[in-house]
Amino acid sequence: MNKIKRIDKWRFWPVFLLAFNYLANVNILGLVIPIYYDRLGIASIYIAIISSGFTITYIFSPRLLNKISQRWKRKTSIIIAMGGTLGAQLTYFISLNPLFFLIARMIEGFFIGFFWTNIQSSISDNIFHDHKKLTVLYNLAWNMGAVFGFIFGAIISLNIYDISFLFVISPVFIIFNVIISILLFREPSKVNNHMNTGESIVHQKHQNNKQILNIENIQNDEQHEFNMMDFPILYPILLIIIFCFTRGVINIIFPLKSELLDFQIYLIYLANFFLSISQCISMTLISFLSLKSLKKYNTLSIPILGALFLFMGLNSNYIIFIILLIFIGCCIGFIYGMALKLILNLNLKNNTSRYSSNFEGFIGFNFLLSTIISGFFIDIQIDIMFYLLFVLILGFGLTIFFFINKKIKFNL
Repeated sequence: MNKIKRIDKWRFWPVFLLAFNYLANVNILGLVIPIYYDRLGIASIYIAIISSGFTITYIFSPRLLNKISQRWKRKTSIIIAMGGTLGAQLTYFISLNPLFFLIARMIEGFFIGFFWTNIQSSISDNIFHDHKKLTVLYNLAWNMGAVFGFIFGAIISLNIYDISFLFVISPVFIIFNVIISILLFREPSKVNNHMNTGESIVHQKHQNNKQILNIENIQNDEQHEFNMMDFPILYPILLIIIFCFTRGVINIIFPLKSELLDFQIYLIYLANFFLSISQCISMTLISFLSLKSLKKYNTLSIPILGALFLFMGLNSNYIIFIILLIFIGCCIGFIYGMALKLILNLNLKNNTSRYSSNFEGFIGFNFLLSTIISGFFIDIQIDIMFYLLFVLILGFGLTIFFFINKKIKFNL
């Protein structure tokens, strides 16, 4: 009997902190990497490869390691992910040699294959909680971590001239995550959602009738929201591609273009802060919208996003860049939020983490592809990727509007 605990007492806040800290770390490093190696005189294509070193292994690691972690507890997988990441990042204290750094980033990308899949699945495992609310908090966590990372980077770069210091301070966030995953993260209580909910609770926890009704209402509401929408799998795939190419191109092109325009590095961090804060706000707001409303907002956001990249290529004014990045953040917040909501609901409906692992691997592939393609075009003309993205996003927007929208059905 001592092993029997109340399944509704699973705590979410360690998941919040894990997502927050890791995204803070990612965004501190993500922006400084292309700038640092550009100042060393490294060729653009090699800067692109170094910047995407993480995603080279992250393409396959979520799917590969998901099969292994299915045999383990979520907690074990997350501890391994953070421990391996910390080991890789501690090498920054030894050397930032391009090849040495690339290998370290590839090692990190492999271990993170244990991380996001298990973080997301720890939410969908808990069928006795309000997944809509937890998804809102999860989105808020990693978005706020990204926002904090850019603010932290701006403060450090404003006060310390040597930007290599950012490489050695960022692992502090991973140290926090190792501690959280070991001491604070609680294993979710997973109950097969094909079982009769009332019977499983009576059998395992002897909950009172009121609690059983609340659990059933939460589960029924979530299933109803998901089941009311039928959509082709191409829909979330295109949304993910748009999101990844948007962030991937901005992550490498904007810092290097800012260097050419002689913007101070703290201003580059600050501009990305506005991008992330607008993305965070839009992703939080859409969590309260119905799937039918989200579909309408996405249809509108995609062509607007394409037009914004046309102006990103033409512009050279810092204030206008901030305005453009704010609107870009709003658009991709809607786009990614919709894709994430559908993936988490698929996990819940099918009682699996397979969709999360495939989702993360596909994200890694598109980040890698967008960064490498950008590296090829930087030496030709640094703005050309903004123009190509304008064409690509408009093409996807037209595909969604004329072909995919017709296949999306709402069973009201």
